[in-house]
Amino acid sequence: GIAKLAPWADGIFAVDDTTRDAMGRKTSALKAHPKGAMQTLGGRLSCAIDLKTHLIAEVLYDPDAAANEKPHFHQLLEVMGTNKLFVFDRGYFAFTLFDRVTNSGNFFVTRLRQKTSFKVKGRSVDTDVYRDSTIELGKHRADRAEHPVRLIEIKIGDTRNSYLTNVLDPR
Repeated sequence: GIAKLAPWADGIFAVDDTTRDAMGRKTSALKAHPKGAMQTLGGRLSCAIDLKTHLIAEVLYDPDAAANEKPHFHQLLEVMGTNKLFVFDRGYFAFTLFDRVTNSGNFFVTRLRQKTSFKVKGRSVDTDVYRDSTIELGKHRADRAEHPVRLIEIKIGDTRNSYLTNVLDPR
């Protein structure tokens, strides 16, 4: 199972945010807003799904439907504890978030955003279909991430998929 992918982690969790469906516009306060307006939405949920058990591990609610998922993830980190591996999409992509995950004693895997600046510090593998590098995120001191990460690039057909993780040991 999936636990074999990270036997050292106390859990592997997919993390995502979602906007709750619009509430009925039956009250006078909501009737003033057009259908689908931000004011009629039911807030946001931040969820962590345990990829070993396929069960919801944690749910956080924010009444602000327009809220960004990054602050929600900081709250999830506090609740979830340490030694967890989090898998998230590019909506969570931020150097400060990556540093916070590392500083909290946790781990992450995410896709690389296009046009992300980085500096290659070393390569352990470099073939036509697989490349494994240690990199520093951010080219300039003012925007550089605190911790190095691994950039794993896998070519499937004509497409190169690029992933970042703070799991530096390739084993």
